[in-house]
Amino acid sequence: MDERRALWLGRTALMCPWIIGALAIPIFVAALWALRTLAPTRQRLAGFSAGCLAGAAAAGLYAIHCNETAAAFVVSWYTAGILLPGLVGVLIGPRVLHW
Repeated sequence: MDERRALWLGRTALMCPWIIGALAIPIFVAALWALRTLAPTRQRLAGFSAGCLAGAAAAGLYAIHCNETAAAFVVSWYTAGILLPGLVGVLIGPRVLHW
């Protein structure tokens, strides 16, 4: 049981989602800027999509430097890091993407 928990938490579980979220900021801003020129009608969904795109790109960048390779760690904490900018996109999408 302890081995599974160690694989799931690793050494960087508390930092991983926040680092991915921070790496996603410039990509997120660029995605929102690009989406704004397209005048989306569903701003919350567009914001969520831009956030998830930025989070996924940032997770890919983070994976290059992360030493944690357990599947449980990657699935749990990388997903949390990807969803973090996605949820921010849901919140700010209507304000930023209005036309």
